[in-house]
Amino acid sequence: MATKKQLKSAADELNKVLYDDDSNEEVVASRIDVEGTVATITKGLQESKDLIKPTDDISEETMDVLDALPPLPEAPKEEEKAPAKEKAPAKEKAPAKEKKPTKEKAPAKEKKDKYVREFSFIDALTKTPTTAEDIAKKSNDLYVKNGGSNNVAQSMVILNIGVKFLSRLDAITVKDGKIAKV
Repeated sequence: MATKKQLKSAADELNKVLYDDDSNEEVVASRIDVEGTVATITKGLQESKDLIKPTDDISEETMDVLDALPPLPEAPKEEEKAPAKEKAPAKEKAPAKEKKPTKEKAPAKEKKDKYVREFSFIDALTKTPTTAEDIAKKSNDLYVKNGGSNNVAQSMVILNIGVKFLSRLDAITVKDGKIAKV
C-alpha cells in the first residue's frame, strides 16, 4: 500500500491533469481532496483512474500508485426477497378440453449478439493512427447507428479501458497521442 505522501502526490498530479478547469464548477467539485484522510484520497484516486486517457501525461510513480490500489467495492446488491407464503391447496380443476392440433413452428432463428458499446470501440479502430477523441466519436456514432444511445463520454470510458487492455496485448499502438491497430 502506498504511503499518504505518495497518495497525495498522485492525487495532486491527477487533479492537474484531469481537473484543471477552474471555470467549470462540476470539474472543480470532482477534484480529489488531497487534504482528506487516506481513505478519502484512495477513493478519489480509484474513481479518477478510469478517466485517464492514453494521451494524458501521467508519471510512472503515479501510475504505480494507481496500479497498486485495490478495486472500488461493488455497489451493494438488493437483499433477496423473503420466500413467498405457502398458498392454500388449489381446488380441483375441471377436466381439460381437447386441444386442436397446431401448425408446426418454423425453426428458431439463430440468436444474434446484441451490439454493445464495446463492439463499436473495436469497429472504430483503424490501422491509420487516430486521436482518442476521434475514435470515441466514431465509436459512439456506430453504437447509435446500431440502436444504442448517444453518449460520447461513455464511449470515451470504454476506449480508455480498451486501450489499456489492447496495448498490453500488442493489438494496438499508442504513439504521439494517436491510436492505431497493429
